[in-house]
Amino acid sequence: MTRRIQKKDQMRIAKKRIEKLFSVAEKQAKSGNIQYANNAVRIARRIAMKTTVRLPKQYKHQLCKYCYHYLLPPVTCQVRMNNSKKTVTCFHCHKQMRYLY
Repeated sequence: MTRRIQKKDQMRIAKKRIEKLFSVAEKQAKSGNIQYANNAVRIARRIAMKTTVRLPKQYKHQLCKYCYHYLLPPVTCQVRMNNSKKTVTCFHCHKQMRYLY
């Protein structure tokens, strides 16, 4: 029989994998392979949902809330800074996300 992995260990492994996938997504998006970056982000989201791990805030802001595509400011989205808000417009679905800063 195989030994079952503890919940804490599962969460720790999931967080490491999510970090790795987001770093891969960033490298691929910078090199111009947007589809590969979107796929890496999709896998990271599925890992987070399956293990009930929350995505850190820095990673959540790198995703479109609506179409879940990877957001790299000059390539896949537009970022505008207003009074106390950061407005990010996704080039894929043309939706806007607003964050306080």
